[in-house]
This record gives sequence, structure tokens and C-alpha cells, in this order.
Amino acid sequence: MQSAIFESLDEIKTYVRVVEAKSLSAAARALHVSVNAVWSRLERIEQRAGMRLIERTTRAFRVTEAGERVARRARRILDELEAAEQDIAPTDRLRGTVRVAVSPDVAAGAFMSELAQLLEDNPELRVELIGRSRLVEPVAAGVDIIVWPGPVTSQGSTVRKVGSLVWALAAAPSYIAARGAPTSPDELKQHSCLLAVRGRREARWDLVDSRGETHEVEVASRFESDTTE
Repeated sequence: MQSAIFESLDEIKTYVRVVEAKSLSAAARALHVSVNAVWSRLERIEQRAGMRLIERTTRAFRVTEAGERVARRARRILDELEAAEQDIAPTDRLRGTVRVAVSPDVAAGAFMSELAQLLEDNPELRVELIGRSRLVEPVAAGVDIIVWPGPVTSQGSTVRKVGSLVWALAAAPSYIAARGAPTSPDELKQHSCLLAVRGRREARWDLVDSRGETHEVEVASRFESDTTE
């Protein structure tokens, strides 16, 4: 099996620089190494290739036909490497595809407006929005980001609060006509409340009164759903 002509990235860069500069000394200056270092690298490359790639004397410099072919391929390697580095280089704009799992409670007007603006500001960004009524593990679900209302206990994930949802107590007029309206929070445990299923069963609600004080109250229900709508 034939051995590789190049054994390191430094050798590839050196060879391409020598061919492009048409001078060992110019290549050495560009690479910030000695001329002897460039000469030694070129000697090792040609030894492994088993042929002269660059004809050079103190007065002449000529790249052979085989040397030109090698240089073209080596340049493509460096171009691909540079493109890969640029692809992951930090940038002010977002790019690539991101898969986002979102609760239907969150995927409403304000959220979608912000998402639309994000796409407008980042032309190279692509979003796959996936509705999820139950909290999922990011890796198992194949998603990058989860936007979820309520507590998140996912192992190994970074959790950050991005906002708040404000809810208010409401009832259909027909329900009030049939059952009456509660006069205090404690009466909610005698009414038919609609509960949201988000990984754990709701048994209590935290209500905030007009003074800003929070009250934890028990609630009763005969109907629960993982989609509030």
C-alpha cells in the first residue's frame, strides 16, 4: 500500500505556499519558518511521492506536471478546510437548522411574531417548529430547544426562564348560571375546574390577589387535558 505524500497539515500548507510563491524563501517568510524547514518538508514530500515535484536550483524554479496536479489537489484540501472553519466561525447572525419543540400554550401570537422577526433578521436560519403537548427529552425527541410553560426537570439540559404567562380565572356564562360563581378561592375545590396536564397532575393553583399576595388553593376537576385550547 502506497504511503501518503503528506503526513501533516503543515506539509500541505508548505507545499502549496512554495508552488504559489515560486520561491522557497518567499514561502518561508509567509509561513514564518526558516528556509531550511521549508526545504526539509519539501524533501520529505518528494521522497514519499517517489519523484521530483519541483525542479529547483539556486537559479531556477519549475513545478513539474505531476507537481502541478498535486498542488491543485492540495489547494482544494486547504479550501475545504477554510470553508469548514468559516462555517463554524462565530458570527453576528444565526445560521443553520434548529428544531424547536413548543407547547401549544406558548405557540400563540406573541411567540410567532418574535419567531417571524428572528427569521427576518437571520436569512441563513431555518426553524422546524414541532408542537408537543407533553414535555419531552431533547435528545430522545431529536430537538435542539424546548419552549415549555411550567417546571422543567430535564437531566443534562440547560434551563433558562425566558418569560411568563399570565392566566386569569374565567368561566362560561352557562356554567355560572348552572353552578354559580365562587365567592372565595377556597370554593374552587367544589367546582369543576379545567386542569392542564404537563407531566404531573395539577392539584393546586397559585392565585395572586389585587394586593400582589399569592394564595395556594386546592382545586377539583373531572376534566384534564394536555392542550389548554
